[in-house]
Amino acid sequence: MLIYFKRHEFSRTKVWEYMKSDTKRLILDCSDFDCPMVLAQLKEALERVEPGRTVEVITDSEPRFQMILKLWAKETNDCYYDFFEKDKRIHHFIKKASPDIRSHHEQHPHVITNTQLKQLLSGGEKIHLLDVREDIEFMIGHVPEAVNVPLSDFTARISAFPREETYYLICRTGNRSDFACKYMKMLGYGNVYNVLPGMYQWDGDVI
Repeated sequence: MLIYFKRHEFSRTKVWEYMKSDTKRLILDCSDFDCPMVLAQLKEALERVEPGRTVEVITDSEPRFQMILKLWAKETNDCYYDFFEKDKRIHHFIKKASPDIRSHHEQHPHVITNTQLKQLLSGGEKIHLLDVREDIEFMIGHVPEAVNVPLSDFTARISAFPREETYYLICRTGNRSDFACKYMKMLGYGNVYNVLPGMYQWDGDVI
Protein backbone atom coordinates (compact mmCIF):
# COMPACT_ATOMS: atom_id res chain seq x y z
CA MET A 1 0.00 0.00 0.00
CA LEU A 2 1.32 3.45 -0.91
CA ILE A 3 1.22 6.12 1.77
CA TYR A 4 1.06 9.86 1.10
CA PHE A 5 1.79 12.34 3.84
CA LYS A 6 3.06 15.84 4.31
CA ARG A 7 6.60 16.26 5.55
CA HIS A 8 5.64 18.56 8.44
CA GLU A 9 3.15 16.05 9.88
CA PHE A 10 5.93 13.80 11.19
CA SER A 11 9.08 14.16 13.20
CA ARG A 12 12.38 13.77 11.36
CA THR A 13 12.99 10.44 13.10
CA LYS A 14 9.64 9.05 12.01
CA VAL A 15 10.14 10.14 8.41
CA TRP A 16 13.62 8.57 8.39
CA GLU A 17 12.25 5.30 9.77
CA TYR A 18 9.55 5.24 7.11
CA MET A 19 11.99 5.93 4.28
CA LYS A 20 14.31 3.14 5.35
CA SER A 21 11.38 0.74 5.57
CA ASP A 22 10.47 1.44 1.94
CA THR A 23 12.28 -1.56 0.49
CA LYS A 24 11.03 -0.74 -3.00
CA ARG A 25 12.74 2.63 -3.09
CA LEU A 26 15.07 3.21 -6.02
CA ILE A 27 18.67 4.03 -5.04
CA LEU A 28 20.77 6.25 -7.32
CA ASP A 29 24.46 6.46 -6.55
CA CYS A 30 25.39 9.84 -8.03
CA SER A 31 28.33 10.42 -5.71
CA ASP A 32 30.70 11.13 -8.61
CA PHE A 33 28.26 13.27 -10.60
CA ASP A 34 27.94 17.02 -10.82
CA CYS A 35 24.66 18.87 -10.21
CA PRO A 36 23.17 18.88 -13.73
CA MET A 37 23.92 15.18 -14.19
CA VAL A 38 22.31 14.37 -10.83
CA LEU A 39 19.12 16.12 -11.96
CA ALA A 40 19.14 14.28 -15.27
CA GLN A 41 19.46 10.95 -13.45
CA LEU A 42 16.73 11.89 -10.96
CA LYS A 43 14.30 12.91 -13.71
CA GLU A 44 14.76 9.55 -15.45
CA ALA A 45 14.37 7.65 -12.17
CA LEU A 46 11.15 9.44 -11.18
CA GLU A 47 9.66 8.61 -14.56
CA ARG A 48 10.30 4.91 -13.87
CA VAL A 49 8.87 4.59 -10.35
CA GLU A 50 5.25 4.53 -9.26
CA PRO A 51 3.69 7.53 -7.51
CA GLY A 52 4.30 7.37 -3.79
CA ARG A 53 7.61 5.58 -4.15
CA THR A 54 10.89 6.99 -2.92
CA VAL A 55 14.09 7.67 -4.83
CA GLU A 56 17.20 7.77 -2.66
CA VAL A 57 19.87 9.92 -4.28
CA ILE A 58 23.45 9.64 -3.01
CA THR A 59 25.63 12.67 -3.73
CA ASP A 60 28.84 14.27 -2.59
CA SER A 61 28.54 16.26 0.61
CA GLU A 62 28.58 19.72 -0.96
CA PRO A 63 25.56 21.85 0.14
CA ARG A 64 24.59 22.80 -3.41
CA PHE A 65 23.19 19.32 -4.07
CA GLN A 66 20.57 19.68 -1.35
CA MET A 67 19.59 23.13 -2.62
CA ILE A 68 19.27 21.95 -6.22
CA LEU A 69 17.27 18.84 -5.34
CA LYS A 70 14.89 20.81 -3.13
CA LEU A 71 14.29 23.31 -5.93
CA TRP A 72 13.63 20.44 -8.33
CA ALA A 73 11.11 18.84 -5.96
CA LYS A 74 9.35 22.17 -5.45
CA GLU A 75 8.96 22.64 -9.20
CA THR A 76 7.49 19.18 -9.83
CA ASN A 77 5.52 18.90 -6.55
CA ASP A 78 7.54 15.83 -5.60
CA CYS A 79 8.55 15.77 -1.94
CA TYR A 80 12.09 16.24 -0.70
CA TYR A 81 11.60 14.61 2.69
CA ASP A 82 14.90 14.22 4.42
CA PHE A 83 18.60 13.44 4.17
CA PHE A 84 21.43 12.01 6.19
CA GLU A 85 25.21 12.13 5.80
CA LYS A 86 27.46 9.10 5.98
CA ASP A 87 31.08 8.60 4.89
CA LYS A 88 31.21 12.06 3.28
CA ARG A 89 28.14 11.25 1.18
CA ILE A 90 24.63 12.69 1.51
CA HIS A 91 21.60 10.45 1.06
CA HIS A 92 18.60 12.46 -0.16
CA PHE A 93 15.06 11.07 -0.11
CA ILE A 94 12.61 12.27 -2.76
CA LYS A 95 9.11 10.82 -2.93
CA LYS A 96 7.22 10.93 -6.22
CA ALA A 97 4.00 12.89 -5.96
CA SER A 98 0.58 11.48 -6.75
CA PRO A 99 -0.59 12.04 -10.35
CA ASP A 100 -3.25 14.59 -9.39
CA ILE A 101 -0.67 17.04 -8.00
CA ARG A 102 2.53 16.22 -9.87
CA SER A 103 3.59 18.72 -12.51
CA HIS A 104 6.01 18.31 -15.39
CA HIS A 105 9.41 19.88 -15.17
CA GLU A 106 9.43 23.10 -17.20
CA GLN A 107 12.01 23.33 -19.94
CA HIS A 108 14.46 26.19 -20.20
CA PRO A 109 12.52 28.92 -22.04
CA HIS A 110 15.29 30.21 -24.31
CA VAL A 111 16.00 27.91 -27.25
CA ILE A 112 17.32 28.06 -30.80
CA THR A 113 17.00 25.41 -33.49
CA ASN A 114 19.79 23.54 -35.24
CA THR A 115 19.05 25.64 -38.33
CA GLN A 116 19.37 28.90 -36.42
CA LEU A 117 22.67 27.76 -34.95
CA LYS A 118 24.01 26.91 -38.40
CA GLN A 119 23.02 30.40 -39.57
CA LEU A 120 24.91 31.97 -36.68
CA LEU A 121 27.99 29.90 -37.45
CA SER A 122 27.89 30.57 -41.18
CA GLY A 123 27.69 34.31 -40.52
CA GLY A 124 31.20 34.25 -39.16
CA GLU A 125 30.17 35.56 -35.76
CA LYS A 126 32.23 34.16 -32.90
CA ILE A 127 29.90 32.44 -30.45
CA HIS A 128 30.27 30.34 -27.32
CA LEU A 129 28.95 26.88 -28.19
CA LEU A 130 29.21 24.41 -25.31
CA ASP A 131 28.76 20.69 -25.95
CA VAL A 132 27.71 19.11 -22.63
CA ARG A 133 27.98 15.49 -23.77
CA GLU A 134 30.60 13.26 -22.19
CA ASP A 135 34.18 13.18 -23.47
CA ILE A 136 33.79 10.01 -25.56
CA GLU A 137 30.64 11.32 -27.26
CA PHE A 138 32.39 14.57 -28.08
CA MET A 139 35.41 12.75 -29.52
CA ILE A 140 33.23 10.65 -31.82
CA GLY A 141 31.92 13.78 -33.52
CA HIS A 142 31.08 17.39 -32.69
CA VAL A 143 30.41 20.79 -34.22
CA PRO A 144 33.84 22.29 -35.05
CA GLU A 145 33.22 25.46 -33.03
CA ALA A 146 32.02 23.60 -29.93
CA VAL A 147 33.89 23.39 -26.63
CA ASN A 148 33.35 20.26 -24.53
CA VAL A 149 32.00 20.95 -21.03
CA PRO A 150 30.71 17.53 -19.89
CA LEU A 151 27.67 17.50 -17.67
CA SER A 152 29.46 15.16 -15.25
CA ASP A 153 32.06 17.85 -14.46
CA PHE A 154 30.03 20.91 -15.32
CA THR A 155 30.38 23.10 -12.22
CA ALA A 156 34.17 23.00 -12.18
CA ARG A 157 34.55 23.67 -15.90
CA ILE A 158 31.84 26.31 -16.34
CA SER A 159 33.45 28.54 -13.74
CA ALA A 160 36.11 29.48 -16.32
CA PHE A 161 33.50 31.15 -18.57
CA PRO A 162 32.51 34.82 -18.00
CA ARG A 163 28.91 35.31 -16.87
CA GLU A 164 28.26 38.31 -19.12
CA GLU A 165 28.69 36.39 -22.40
CA THR A 166 26.00 34.59 -24.43
CA TYR A 167 26.14 30.78 -24.52
CA TYR A 168 24.55 28.12 -26.70
CA LEU A 169 24.41 24.62 -25.22
CA ILE A 170 24.03 21.42 -27.18
CA CYS A 171 23.87 17.69 -26.42
CA ARG A 172 22.47 14.67 -28.26
CA THR A 173 18.74 15.32 -27.85
CA GLY A 174 18.44 18.54 -25.84
CA ASN A 175 17.71 17.00 -22.44
CA ARG A 176 21.14 17.29 -20.82
CA SER A 177 21.70 20.72 -22.32
CA ASP A 178 18.33 21.79 -20.87
CA PHE A 179 19.52 20.89 -17.36
CA ALA A 180 22.82 22.66 -17.98
CA CYS A 181 21.04 25.81 -19.18
CA LYS A 182 18.88 25.99 -16.07
CA TYR A 183 21.88 25.35 -13.85
CA MET A 184 23.82 28.16 -15.53
CA LYS A 185 20.90 30.50 -14.92
CA MET A 186 21.02 29.58 -11.24
CA LEU A 187 24.74 30.40 -11.24
CA GLY A 188 24.06 33.88 -12.61
CA TYR A 189 24.55 33.44 -16.37
CA GLY A 190 21.99 35.71 -18.02
CA ASN A 191 22.09 34.73 -21.70
CA VAL A 192 21.90 30.97 -22.18
CA TYR A 193 20.20 29.13 -25.05
CA ASN A 194 19.43 25.46 -25.54
CA VAL A 195 20.00 24.09 -29.05
CA LEU A 196 17.16 21.83 -30.22
CA PRO A 197 16.79 19.12 -31.35
CA GLY A 198 20.54 18.66 -30.82
CA MET A 199 23.32 16.54 -32.28
CA TYR A 200 21.21 13.53 -33.26
CA GLN A 201 19.65 15.66 -36.03
CA TRP A 202 22.64 17.89 -36.73
CA ASP A 203 23.33 18.02 -40.50
CA GLY A 204 26.07 20.64 -40.44
CA ASP A 205 29.83 20.24 -40.29
CA VAL A 206 31.20 17.68 -37.81
CA ILE A 207 34.77 16.87 -36.87
